[in-house]
Amino acid sequence: GNLGLPPDAIDPPDHEVMLLRLKAVARWKELSLKELQRECKEEEISVGGIASKLTEAGQKHELVERLILVSCASIWEDLGLPLKRLGSIEAAGKLATEYNRLDRMDAVQQSDLRKEYASLGLPPDAGRPPDQGDILERLKAVALWRALPAHELRKECQDQGVSLGGIGGNLSD
Repeated sequence: GNLGLPPDAIDPPDHEVMLLRLKAVARWKELSLKELQRECKEEEISVGGIASKLTEAGQKHELVERLILVSCASIWEDLGLPLKRLGSIEAAGKLATEYNRLDRMDAVQQSDLRKEYASLGLPPDAGRPPDQGDILERLKAVALWRALPAHELRKECQDQGVSLGGIGGNLSD
């Protein structure tokens, strides 16, 4: 399978780029857990949210997946995906699919986009009705929040000034 990677990551236009990516993955797979953690930190990749109950091999696999994800980052970041905050290739693929679905809905059937927004359950009189661009932006934000691992969602709440009262340690990763 293609691991959910964007098309240009699987079949890059440049043979040299593909060779460099394959060599990097082979090198990462040979690193120790500590070396992988250091490599992730150097690349500003989150090392949080990895279940401590995973074996060392499981933790290494998770970190290698995150490094692979970021090696294809420019492709996905062009779509507006904050890859370094997402926990896995699978999460990035699902979020990219959701963004594409929302963009198609915005282009083709804007009334469906409004229905989708209404399904969020916001009070109808919560401020002025949002315009089409705001609706799309807000739906993409909700899709992102749903895709984030719990530790990144906590950070997002703190950055937005949203109280985590009573939730602190209850969000599971």
